[in-house]
Amino acid sequence: QEFTNMGSEIRLQKDYSLIEADHTLTVGLGIHTANSPFTQENGSSPTATSGTLTRDIDRETNVTSFVVENAFRFQGWTVTPGVRAETIQQKIDEKLNVGSAVPLRKSN
Repeated sequence: QEFTNMGSEIRLQKDYSLIEADHTLTVGLGIHTANSPFTQENGSSPTATSGTLTRDIDRETNVTSFVVENAFRFQGWTVTPGVRAETIQQKIDEKLNVGSAVPLRKSN
């Protein structure tokens, strides 16, 4: 099985002063994608290293995230409330499944 993963995140920070203290606002956006195709071959013996292709599935996951947080600093203390939201999409394209009574799966 082989996996391909890629991702990136960008964050922007803004330092500011309020009520005689320095604080930091941070916003960010992240993207991540993962591809993990799956194939299965059935060999003629338990130690076979190849055989007849019986399953072939393309699988993909895409994630997008957004984050916002604010670091408030007062008299040596820091409080950092934040929120993160994510969307996750998974796609499955089952191209071959020999011997299964269930129809091939495909999702978008």
